[in-house]
Amino acid sequence: MPNGSLENHLYPSHELKCRLDLVQLVSICSDVAEGMAYLHHYSPMKVVHCDLKPSNILLDDDMTALVTDFGISRLVKVADENVSINDSATYSFGSTDGLLCGSVGYIAPEYGMGKHASPQGDVYSFGVLLLEIVAGRRPTDILIKEGSSLHEWVKNHYPNRLESILEGAIERCAPCATIQGDSSKIWRDVVMELIELGLICTQYNPANRPTMLDVAHEISLLKQYLYSPSNLLIK
Repeated sequence: MPNGSLENHLYPSHELKCRLDLVQLVSICSDVAEGMAYLHHYSPMKVVHCDLKPSNILLDDDMTALVTDFGISRLVKVADENVSINDSATYSFGSTDGLLCGSVGYIAPEYGMGKHASPQGDVYSFGVLLLEIVAGRRPTDILIKEGSSLHEWVKNHYPNRLESILEGAIERCAPCATIQGDSSKIWRDVVMELIELGLICTQYNPANRPTMLDVAHEISLLKQYLYSPSNLLIK
């Protein structure tokens, strides 16, 4: 893809020095959330991706995000068509059944206990992605250096010890364009929303996680906030 993967932009090499700003990152997260919501809820055959992470999110010419690499994805059957796809009545099947699916740091904890792949597992991975964008650190780095998951590391800072995370995210990702209103408050609001949504998506109990439809809606509201008349970016 013309603009490479999200991972290339989150951790740019010397050849790619331009980082994505918060407006672009929110737009990318929205694209991914809407794509995952389609796979979980609207696709003729429901699909669980099983390996959602920055390297599997590619960016096209206009920076639209596309979810790729369905090599270990699972098809999902719903035991009762009147039951929500996020309920326990769903089960998955695929060529890699019986294998732990996903990448270290992004795998939902229930997969480690032998649970079938489920939409809730993708929600967990998406939540890790949100927290990674804000923290600016790979979940594997947190695991090695801090001895905890990215979820636990951020949760231990929430809500009273987030200042360093907030400031780091704003320093890395605040757009260069001028903005109407209090730009500092706007960027802090955006980062806090991403943190809180990431923590909700990565709750230990799968039943407590939102659906990707819910997540896509919340991020669409965040986009509306960024582009509201009072906060509109001045090009």
